[in-house]
Amino acid sequence: MNRVAERPAIAFQRMGARQLTGVEALESDRPDSSWTERTFRDEMGGRNRHYVVALVDGEVIGYAGLLVQAGEGHVTTLMVDPSHRRRGLATDLMNELIGAACYARCEAMTLEVSAGNQAAMALYRAFGFVEEGSRPNYYPDGTDAAIMWRRQVDAPTPHRDPSEQRTATNASGPQPSDEATATSADETETRQ
Repeated sequence: MNRVAERPAIAFQRMGARQLTGVEALESDRPDSSWTERTFRDEMGGRNRHYVVALVDGEVIGYAGLLVQAGEGHVTTLMVDPSHRRRGLATDLMNELIGAACYARCEAMTLEVSAGNQAAMALYRAFGFVEEGSRPNYYPDGTDAAIMWRRQVDAPTPHRDPSEQRTATNASGPQPSDEATATSADETETRQ
């Protein structure tokens, strides 16, 4: 008898102070990251920000952030625990951010991603982001960043198989769609 292992339910909620330890643990997997606990606290407390965490049994397995300013949504960060990659989680997180950008009536979305991170760039391309420029030496290690834009925020997005278990738990404000679920060919850390 061939049984498929049941995956645990993933809950999404607005990032709060109690998740910062888990967020910091994941962030430490980025050796060149300049984000600190204080950075996350400042971002969470800022106006027009939307930070969301993905949880399994209360453990942070991913997070993402969006800054809404001047009619644009700027994806500030997106990270998935390496042991949970290639399961559609980065796609779910992107859908959360796009839902928040739609709710905030953003006209476009943008992000910076390491020019060498082809897996992350493929994820963003799947969401309709197009490379429109670069920032030389953008990251602390001297790596260039590709600047990508999604000009039609409310365009369709990739979606996860509905049989996957996912729950939304108060991941609002700006309000993402409660049905923001998806799958992507490339699940990886993306540094913004």
